[in-house]
Amino acid sequence: MDVDQTGRILRVDTEGEHETDLVGRALAEIIRPGTVLGVTGPLGAGKTRLARALAVALGVPEELVSSPTYVLMQEYPGKIPFWHLDAYRLRGPEQFEALGVSELWDEPVGLVYVEWAELVLDALPPQTWRLRIESTGPESRRWTFDFPVERGNDPASRLADLLRAPNTRASRA
Repeated sequence: MDVDQTGRILRVDTEGEHETDLVGRALAEIIRPGTVLGVTGPLGAGKTRLARALAVALGVPEELVSSPTYVLMQEYPGKIPFWHLDAYRLRGPEQFEALGVSELWDEPVGLVYVEWAELVLDALPPQTWRLRIESTGPESRRWTFDFPVERGNDPASRLADLLRAPNTRASRA
């Protein structure tokens, strides 16, 4: 795994699903109630795999986590509530807003994970953490996180530290 940080931008290069799971576990360490994570990337990039790894790290049984492509939104109980949304089948921000999603960040009690976020960017709150996943080979991925500026919180540095440290909970298999 290769980790490179420039300010609020964090780039992580991974090889295989095991390292995707490490990214998910590290994210779980820095997620706070009220976090909205908008995830973009092509089909098969690993958006749902990351959601599963993140959910499991937050205490959700793995067998409960599935892609919400056809149901649009799944809610999972865990250490904090986890809402997993998929905008792929929506025709824009208006349909997304019609799901009542703004209530999820108006009263921030959990994590809101939005797949295909590029289709609904105008409907996401300004403090959304953004993640672009790119396939760089059959099993390799480039994860580019863009974190908003937050007073007293530096999620880019915290995540980078967790992913670089071999003895953290996030990096244990």
